[in-house]
Amino acid sequence: MLRCAALGLGLLAGQAALAAPACGWQGAALRPVLRADASFTWHAGAEPPQLPSPAQLSSPAQPSPLRIALWGDSLTSAPDFIDAALDAAGIARAAVQPSFIQAGDQVPGLRLPLKSACASSGWQTGYAHKENPGKGRQPSWYGKGFVSMRSATPGDSILLDFRSPSHAARVKELAIVFEKARPDGSLLLGVAVDGGAEQLVPLSRSSATRLRIVPDAPMAAVRIRLVSGQVTVHGFAPEYAQAPRVVLDSFSVPGGMLRSWAYADE
Repeated sequence: MLRCAALGLGLLAGQAALAAPACGWQGAALRPVLRADASFTWHAGAEPPQLPSPAQLSSPAQPSPLRIALWGDSLTSAPDFIDAALDAAGIARAAVQPSFIQAGDQVPGLRLPLKSACASSGWQTGYAHKENPGKGRQPSWYGKGFVSMRSATPGDSILLDFRSPSHAARVKELAIVFEKARPDGSLLLGVAVDGGAEQLVPLSRSSATRLRIVPDAPMAAVRIRLVSGQVTVHGFAPEYAQAPRVVLDSFSVPGGMLRSWAYADE
């Protein structure tokens, strides 16, 4: 049985869940953004250095966005906390977007900065604060989001809808932070953007830990499907078509404790 949940950051109220079997493209919520001809290119490995363009060199420097990072437990991941904090600071909710999204689609009480998210039930959620390596057992390691999603079940999928805090929000590039069971292990993913044709992304015999998805046009949603192998997803790093005035990254996890840092590897 699939568990599809609407998980919003609190920057947009009344967000609806995607009731999509197998986390597919069905449903009225996504229908306006679907494009049969949507495509993308992909790159695995380290991100290339970002060099300024000639236009950037010849124009006045753009002010850097205000950056806010938030770590905590269920209090700071509660539905109304971020809304109230932004209001108290005089920050318009519509001006805020993330640079990192936790792999917490299935975490109860965790609000992600998305219009909606869906993950099929085969994904297993790992929590850094619950990590308890026993004698002879190596611990699992986590990214800065302190949660992960792991699967070895072919067909398991994740669907993310980035149209938050407004329906006009689009992503021009997405980095998927992932890990294989072994650097030389087998892994094949299927990726599609905005309802376009799925492309197979072979990642076997590669030590890459970031998969960059660059759509042909800024995208509203992406679907990631495990075709074969085993993968652990640590999070998602979107780059929005329109740069936000405020970058807010929340790494709070319900039940989180200080011991989570002992298992962070980023």
